[in-house]
Amino acid sequence: MREILDCSHFAKSRRYSAMLEYVVQNSIEGNLTALKERMVGSAVFGRPADYDVANDPVVRIAAGEVRKRLSQYFSEHPGSEVRIELPAGGYVAEFLLGPHSVLPGSGDILPEVSSATPTAVSVAAGKQRSAVAGLRMTRTAWITLAAVLAIALAATWADLSYQVRRDFWRPVLKGPQPAVIVVGKKDISSTSDSGSSHLATAGRTYLSFNDTMLVAQLCSIFRAYNADCNLISAPATSLEYMHGKPIVFIGAFNNEWTLRMMQSLRYQIQRPASPDYVAGAANTDLDVRSIVEHKSGGDVALCTLYGLSRAVELGKDCALVARFHSTITDSLVVIVAGLGPEGTDGARQYITKPENLKQLIDRAQKGWDGENFEAVLQIDIVHGSPSRTGVLATNFW
Repeated sequence: MREILDCSHFAKSRRYSAMLEYVVQNSIEGNLTALKERMVGSAVFGRPADYDVANDPVVRIAAGEVRKRLSQYFSEHPGSEVRIELPAGGYVAEFLLGPHSVLPGSGDILPEVSSATPTAVSVAAGKQRSAVAGLRMTRTAWITLAAVLAIALAATWADLSYQVRRDFWRPVLKGPQPAVIVVGKKDISSTSDSGSSHLATAGRTYLSFNDTMLVAQLCSIFRAYNADCNLISAPATSLEYMHGKPIVFIGAFNNEWTLRMMQSLRYQIQRPASPDYVAGAANTDLDVRSIVEHKSGGDVALCTLYGLSRAVELGKDCALVARFHSTITDSLVVIVAGLGPEGTDGARQYITKPENLKQLIDRAQKGWDGENFEAVLQIDIVHGSPSRTGVLATNFW
């Protein structure tokens, strides 16, 4: 997407660049409602929400121009490994992968891809409903393909026009040191805190699909502020490296730094010490995880998860979102972490919607300086995916 927007066919047209970014991002996220003609006209071209699409063809004209310019770009770049198209008759983007698409950071060819021509991949229905046309793939290959699309294309998330979203991220990105995203990774042979869907990154370490989506969205935010997107795995980093840098920590039990950073917070994610706990028993009721309120008289559990598999069965998970100045790193820290993978993904979806952030910040007491806060979220799970999210508790200081 970045290469396309920088080419001569789009660089000099803010109108067509904005439309291409909008339809690609909403296609990736499965926001089909946002891809209706009236919604596109309102969001991209500033038309009223109830404008008459029959008498105002601005979207149809722009879509035709975008299709023409995409065709021109790809005719000049026939070797592109990812091709973006906007099929006639709608505003849902499709993505074509060539037979030699390569995983970022590795030399491995995508498995099971043998077609001599690009293969259409529609992601309009979201990552859970992606349809692969004309391609025989294993489930692992499908997951890998979806994750590659997330990394390569989801960084177009640039809807930063809402003041509350800018207010949330500006303190993290305005400092002299570049921000760093620290994400948990685990060996495939180990129990993963991020679910069963993985992206091979290097050797035998893996990154979950949900974490991939969050990283992609964060990188898009960083790019909007002209900031670098620096990503490092938790096992590979150190206090010396992180000192003085704004840090975003993703995940809890697969990211040792997250648990360490929140030890000074009022609300904390913990794995309670228990003689019944069995190391490695992450999918049994013996794996107890809690979000607790730390009090002088003892910790009080606000939400407890007994075994990761129970989150889906019971339809509930919990997460913690925080932004505060850490005395450990001497910098501003952001935490996005759930008790289980659904909790982390629910927290990701929550903080990427400006209306949610506004409701959260509105809970702050008078005199709050706008920097340090934390929130405990409860996420309803429907058919294995995060649904409605509520705020259980907040702390502003």
